[in-house]
Amino acid sequence: MQKIKRDNYLNILKKSLTNSKITFLIGARQVGKTTLLKQFSQELKDCTFVSCDKLSLRKFESAEDLLNNISLKQGIDFQKINYLILDEIQMIENISIFLKDLHDNFNFKIFASGSGSLEIFKGISDSLVGRKEIINIYPFSFYEFLQSKNTPIISPKKATKSVIDAYLSLSEEHLTYGGYPEVVLAKGKTEKMKVLLSIYRGYIEKDIREYLQSGDIFSFEKFYKLISASICSLQKIDNICKEISVYREKVEKFSFILKNTFIMDLLDPWVSNTVKEIKSHKKIYFSDTGFINSSLESFLISRDRQGKLVENFVLSELRKAISEKGLSEILKVYFWRKKSQTEIDFVIKNLKNEKLIPIEVKSKSTDVIPRSFKSFLELYESQTDFFVVLNRDVLKERMIQGKRVLFLPYFYAESLISE
Repeated sequence: MQKIKRDNYLNILKKSLTNSKITFLIGARQVGKTTLLKQFSQELKDCTFVSCDKLSLRKFESAEDLLNNISLKQGIDFQKINYLILDEIQMIENISIFLKDLHDNFNFKIFASGSGSLEIFKGISDSLVGRKEIINIYPFSFYEFLQSKNTPIISPKKATKSVIDAYLSLSEEHLTYGGYPEVVLAKGKTEKMKVLLSIYRGYIEKDIREYLQSGDIFSFEKFYKLISASICSLQKIDNICKEISVYREKVEKFSFILKNTFIMDLLDPWVSNTVKEIKSHKKIYFSDTGFINSSLESFLISRDRQGKLVENFVLSELRKAISEKGLSEILKVYFWRKKSQTEIDFVIKNLKNEKLIPIEVKSKSTDVIPRSFKSFLELYESQTDFFVVLNRDVLKERMIQGKRVLFLPYFYAESLISE
């Protein structure tokens, strides 16, 4: 199978070589963490790559015991290596304790990846304070999707109508089937659906059964399908409880699992004026639009669903770009809604300069300036340099009260992310 080189992530990994922290790659199953680490290992001298799921044991007495097992299996002298890569660390019991010992007592730099184990990542957070850095790995962005199709990336400034039309057609495939690498590289619609449904069922069987009793799986799947059909709406726990007939505590547990296995993305509201703005609820999104469609078992996108999927696609693209460009500590994404129901889909905040970028998403072609931009200016004029309307295919600029309004096709969302 074709392997796409994910240069942005590789550059972040290269930058991490300048510190001694353990570098963790986290993300959902099958987003490409193993492939990325294998590509990276080929660029390192004196590097050992260990697939933890292939070790002869899963339980070790100590970090030294773990290294001895690896040494016997792979013939490695750990006094002579510079880098140790541990893939699928969730397969090893007490791995967070061992990683602390390895970091403190050995001279090699450690890279590690893992999927789905909430207990492991809680242990990492608790025991490795000051010793770790985390890189979130997402499914393919639209630009990476273009790369997989051997399609050149043309910037918005240079985009012609033919480029926009071609990108629009390709974006509809990405919108339908998502960006999981194996899905993107699968040939034909039938094979893509087959792979995607297999990933979804594997998630239920492998990840979810680890945390829930068998009697809860049915309720979880009801919850999952309801959430999939509720993207871009406020998460109201009480309403969900009534809809699927389960207690609040269980719904909160289901929500926690979906979020911490990197499937669901809950977006916080941007709140500065607590008198005028909504602050109590988060909005529901998914990390991948293909996963939404697979959970609903529906790959024919109706007009009703098109708008929500495009909005979800945009947030996913913003998240991916922020992570790929190493800006997770600088740029944060929110939604904005006043108690009067005036709202803006997304607001990007730059923590370095306090600047805000309000973004409205439309699935249809438009060059109309949303009324909500004027309401936003009344509160945040000094923090706002320009507005964005992401839409189907209009590319132009307008003005509102001395501020630029950029109209861009929604597949150019990634171009908005810079430091």
